[in-house]
Amino acid sequence: MSGPASPLRMTAAEYLAWEREQPEKHNPSVVVEVLSPSTERYDRGEKWRAYQRLGSLRDYLLVSQAEARVEHYQRTDGGWRYRALGEGERVELTGGSFLVDDLYRGAFDYPGDEPPEPPDPDA
Repeated sequence: MSGPASPLRMTAAEYLAWEREQPEKHNPSVVVEVLSPSTERYDRGEKWRAYQRLGSLRDYLLVSQAEARVEHYQRTDGGWRYRALGEGERVELTGGSFLVDDLYRGAFDYPGDEPPEPPDPDA
């Protein structure tokens, strides 16, 4: 099996098969999923179960599009530790860290995200 055109767009099963063919090149320690209504159930279910089988994976992040919220699964000696983090909190990865606020800086500042102004009754 040759690798897909882009390793960023594949199913977890495709990724696992691809990784087995070239383990020295394809062993992620961090996977980040941006949740959407159409994929959230899959990201939390089948895909997450497949990712747990990756021996190299240390951190799995689920990032909300609707609010400043990062769900963090981190591999421990006994399994996986879960934390939900929000504004003002720091995500501590196995190899580094970042503030949730830094990840979302400016993400909700678009004019289309604000309710429209009410009509002027005097106009």
